[in-house]
Amino acid sequence: MRAIKNFIYNTSDILVALIILAVAVLLIWSRIDVIMGYPDANEAKGTQVEADANVPDLEITTEDPGAADLPEGAGYSGPADPENYIKVSIPAGSSNDVVAGLLKQAGVLTETNDFINAIQGSQYNGAVIPGDHWIPKGADMNAVIQALTVEGVPGQ
Repeated sequence: MRAIKNFIYNTSDILVALIILAVAVLLIWSRIDVIMGYPDANEAKGTQVEADANVPDLEITTEDPGAADLPEGAGYSGPADPENYIKVSIPAGSSNDVVAGLLKQAGVLTETNDFINAIQGSQYNGAVIPGDHWIPKGADMNAVIQALTVEGVPGQ
């Protein structure tokens, strides 16, 4: 009887480890199709998140509103040649992901990750100023980041 007891005490840790390993193998084997499909599912989900990304629908304009559209006493605060700029409004508290989504929605960017990677690797990470920004059409990433982080209107 003592030999059986010693055998159980000596091998119990190994048996428990083997049982846990067997359960893990069975779980992985039963879900292998989901696991192998993860990159495709993640890419599809990422595209959906990128499209949604809590980005509010904004009116994007490049036109000079003209004096008739402004309240009395208000002055136009856009660039001198608005046809060469895209106006993007950034809500207060917007994350880099939301800003990137707004820029893509406005047609400034083709890929949101380009902006996210560029601003996170710069001194301007977290320095996007909320409000209306006029971004030159065809601007490179440095010009886009500068337009969003430095106050002022181009062309004035």
